[in-house]
Amino acid sequence: MPSEAKPAVLVTGATGFLGINLLHALSLAGVRTMGMASNPLPQTALNSLAESGPLPVVELVDVRDSTAVSEVFSKYRPMVAIHAAAITSSADRERRSAQAIIDVNVAGTQSVLDACTASGVQRMLYISSGAVYGEATFGTESVGETTPAVPTRLYGVTKLAGESLVRRHSELHGLGTVTARLSAAFGPWEYPTDVRDLMSPMLQLATAAHCNETSRYVTDTKRNWAYAPEAAAAIVALALKPEPAYDCYNVCPQSLGTCEPWVERLRGAYPDTGFIAVRAPEDATVVYDADPRRERAPITADRIRQELGSGLWSTHAASLDHYLAWLKAHNPNDF
Repeated sequence: MPSEAKPAVLVTGATGFLGINLLHALSLAGVRTMGMASNPLPQTALNSLAESGPLPVVELVDVRDSTAVSEVFSKYRPMVAIHAAAITSSADRERRSAQAIIDVNVAGTQSVLDACTASGVQRMLYISSGAVYGEATFGTESVGETTPAVPTRLYGVTKLAGESLVRRHSELHGLGTVTARLSAAFGPWEYPTDVRDLMSPMLQLATAAHCNETSRYVTDTKRNWAYAPEAAAAIVALALKPEPAYDCYNVCPQSLGTCEPWVERLRGAYPDTGFIAVRAPEDATVVYDADPRRERAPITADRIRQELGSGLWSTHAASLDHYLAWLKAHNPNDF
């Protein structure tokens, strides 16, 4: 990356959970930013972004429309692209809409890669997921970037396919590429959209509490929960790094946490709301991406710590405190 000027950055999927956090992180970094998404920014996100600097332009484009994607890149000619557009699918959507998931997550990635090359982008950072590790994410063996990626669900399959496309495109066209495998995320700007099927347990519990509805949840095992604003800041730093040492990074804190401390915070914030621990997921009102009772393998993130330093992450407790304060200022039902 050129060091004499901060590059313009284009974010795909800019109005989703991670996308809005990326826009905020780029604004805090003082980077000229534009976005591309299939839906407009929620008004609350627009208001928040306006407080921190110039509002990014967000072009409403479906990533499956390769011509429209190319036109946006040609119009703005960013130096860096962060490709976050994806369908984060449940098993139900896999059964009924597999082709759409593949079209967005795989073909859409190729459209962005082609647009990057045609418009002179120097680096594309691809947002992947810990889902590529499949069953390796359960158990006691730690999971690192060299752990074999054997996804078990279509979302992970498409993310791994996207990684392969990114790597091969880089070999063929000389585009600088980096892959960021994001762990389970929670925090500000998470809200339901038509491309993200399952909200984090943290948001589900908070939304129910705000509506004074009793939540039934399963006490979960520890995992590498990533606080979304910090994950976005790390991803932006990787995207702008002059010479990254690796082409693939796990993005998560080393520390492990559970949802139970979050329940305790919500009990204090909403003393008239019920929170009931149940034994089995089928008895819970909170929906999980996998059985929360299964032991989670610790995910190692030594590469990103070597690359960006050790001050990337707050403690799990501090992240929960920050998120609760944020939710007190932002009604989760307003998005």
